[in-house]
Amino acid sequence: ERALAGGVARFQARCVALDGAAHRVDVTLSPIRGDDGRVVRLLLVARDLSELERTRRELAASESRLAAIVDSAMDAIVTVDAAQRIVLANRAAEAVFGWESDELVGRPLDVLLPDAVHARHRAHVEHFGTEGPRTRTMGRLRDAGHAALVGRRRDGSEFPIEASISKVDAAGERLYT
Repeated sequence: ERALAGGVARFQARCVALDGAAHRVDVTLSPIRGDDGRVVRLLLVARDLSELERTRRELAASESRLAAIVDSAMDAIVTVDAAQRIVLANRAAEAVFGWESDELVGRPLDVLLPDAVHARHRAHVEHFGTEGPRTRTMGRLRDAGHAALVGRRRDGSEFPIEASISKVDAAGERLYT
């Protein structure tokens, strides 16, 4: 009715192919007008959504597998973007730092570090991102020439940590884990 009245109608429908297989399709009906301005025909364009739905299911399954793998890690994993805002924290990170993952996402990494090291740590990550190696262990042993690293829990308590940093470019975005 909308298309016959001169507007474009768009909706999804279930169609059955000649082989009996059911498909969900995205349908667009557009009016074609005659010289007098009246609708004389409708142009119907149907796009099969089966492949899109299959791809979405596969992507969801892949994301679920990856999340399960990351969450099964015994060590805390925290990933930040180029602005050093947290984009991911696994269950071990939740246990170590006392924050829920969804509370950490979007916060600056500084929330997990003592105030005294914020500027130095930010500079280290920025330098690592532009000039450093692909991976780097930090704070392993004080007597091995590394500075001791300290983390900060949600309650403000501080504790020694051993950390490694790696960078990756994913989907056009620089990330650090």
